[in-house]
Amino acid sequence: KKKIIVIDPGHGGEDPGAVGKNKTYEKNIVLSISRELQKNINKIPGYRAVLTRDGDYYVSFKKRLQKAKDLKASLFISVHADAARNRNAKGSSVYCLSTGGASNEAAKLLAHNENLSDIFGGETDIDSSNESNPIIMNMFQTNTTNMSKIYAENLIKYLNEVNCLKHGVVQEAPFRVLKLPDIPAVLIETAYISNAYEERLLKKNRFQKTLATAISSSILDYFNGTGKSPATDDKIKTVEYTIKKGDTLFSIAKKSNAQLEVILTLNNLKRDDTVFIGQEILVPEDENGDDEEDAIEKTLENKNKIKFQ
Repeated sequence: KKKIIVIDPGHGGEDPGAVGKNKTYEKNIVLSISRELQKNINKIPGYRAVLTRDGDYYVSFKKRLQKAKDLKASLFISVHADAARNRNAKGSSVYCLSTGGASNEAAKLLAHNENLSDIFGGETDIDSSNESNPIIMNMFQTNTTNMSKIYAENLIKYLNEVNCLKHGVVQEAPFRVLKLPDIPAVLIETAYISNAYEERLLKKNRFQKTLATAISSSILDYFNGTGKSPATDDKIKTVEYTIKKGDTLFSIAKKSNAQLEVILTLNNLKRDDTVFIGQEILVPEDENGDDEEDAIEKTLENKNKIKFQ
């Protein structure tokens, strides 16, 4: 069974998205990048990429999400280009769904603007029932959101190889287009179309292909672990860690500054495995032999950047 990757070129039709100083439309740029990404993914055995739109027309949030659900997608990637009044703003960034507040005011504003796309696109059948109910979303979405963050962290590493980063960590905000209860979903802002230099970059076919290669490589790494992982030989000392309420493999790796791949390898786990309260796993031990809590806080630092092929 092939893994289905749904690629969502943002905006379209009556909704142009952000517009560059030289009249470059976000809707056209992200469609070109998405098509390149689709080509790359379809060349990989066992994978199939599907676009939510393949032309200059608008598709409602509801239909974009329904397409991913109908296809039983393994991953949903919404592709965008950022903009700001400050034309010096630059860099790539990656966002995940937040059922509560946003990471910061900038993320909150970005989500608000993106969530208006249905109105700009002329969509009249806007159904928002239950989609903002935090209790319902939390019931279904906790594990999916964690998986989204794991992929997003992976994606950031690959983007850092091809462009500077606006945010070095995953951002969170209540994007309507990411509200998929059982499908990991991320929104990528490829670059700033309002920045003169990055606008020129985004228009270049070579840069579009480079971005597509980075994203497709991050997908392969996410599902198959094809990227370079840190050494996990016998020199790494470990300590047992007992899973507590609210813990996930992602959160444990994040708060311990350890690479997720190290923890997965030490415990013979896969990225989508679920952990349980009271379960004991191995984590890298502090070199100075500190206690368990210190070991969680001060483990391996990632000194080697993953490079895509």
